[in-house]
Amino acid sequence: MNLTKSFFDKFNMFIGVLVLCATVFGVWYQTNEKHLALDLDLLSIDELTELSNTPNLKANFKYNETEVSHLWKATFRIKNVGDKVIIGKGAHSNLLEKSIPITFGEHFKIIDQEISYNDISLNAKVDSNQIIITFEQWREDELAVMSVYLEALDSDNKKPFPIVISRSLVNGVINVNDISSVKGVQKKEPKIVFPEPVLIAGKFIFGLFVFVCAIFAVTALFMVPTEFYKRKVWEKNNLKEFNKYLDELDSNTVEKLTSHLIEKCKSDPEVTPQVVWSDFKGEKLTTSSISSTYRGTIIFTAFAFVISLSFIIIIFGT
Repeated sequence: MNLTKSFFDKFNMFIGVLVLCATVFGVWYQTNEKHLALDLDLLSIDELTELSNTPNLKANFKYNETEVSHLWKATFRIKNVGDKVIIGKGAHSNLLEKSIPITFGEHFKIIDQEISYNDISLNAKVDSNQIIITFEQWREDELAVMSVYLEALDSDNKKPFPIVISRSLVNGVINVNDISSVKGVQKKEPKIVFPEPVLIAGKFIFGLFVFVCAIFAVTALFMVPTEFYKRKVWEKNNLKEFNKYLDELDSNTVEKLTSHLIEKCKSDPEVTPQVVWSDFKGEKLTTSSISSTYRGTIIFTAFAFVISLSFIIIIFGT
């Protein structure tokens, strides 16, 4: 009985630690849900048709054989700064529409665009005075650099600025930043990149840990009420006889026990030493419940249920 009790004590303690770890992981996982985010950074803005202040100097400008008076070139970088791949096509698309439309306002006419850097397989075209951006999938930290040629429709010398004209990402955000006046190159925090075998091993170990935790949580969900029920059945049928047996123990056995331990055995038969059970004629208590009260059992069972449900959501819901 002592060996069984010791085993279940260690087992229950292990379950408790795993449940605690699972709870911490569940809270962390829910509060660190992956999000969608793009940064559109204006890198430079140049007026290509700007003349010097030389008196009587005039010039006519053409772009692709079309006359222009105030031609601007805006260069911007657009990057996935979220922690999730953005899907641009298909049933699982993260876009409200089929594209991300960018404009420079009603005071500028978009004449042309060109992509100078692109590791996304991003496509862009000019349509209805908008830059229409389409792509298949956009992984984390991937980016494209694009230049747009614009003609100012008035002479107020206002600089163009990119505008995302709709909330294009479902439950996501597109941030537009002007860094064209920032001097020098900003240093980036170094990013730790692990070798592929290390990533695979880490994912396997973590997956195994989650699987073991899930198994123990589900096991506890069924074991706790079952063991509690067995204990209550035993108490109903044998507790009175067992307490009477303790009161009538022979002197040799009593000498090995203290009165305090005898009273403790009456209140919790699971702690009864094997030497006491050896002469008991009734049914011996063979179960080991985590709690001896209805309240404790209900709380622990509910806790195990929540943890099990969390693992089901995590494993099958992602």
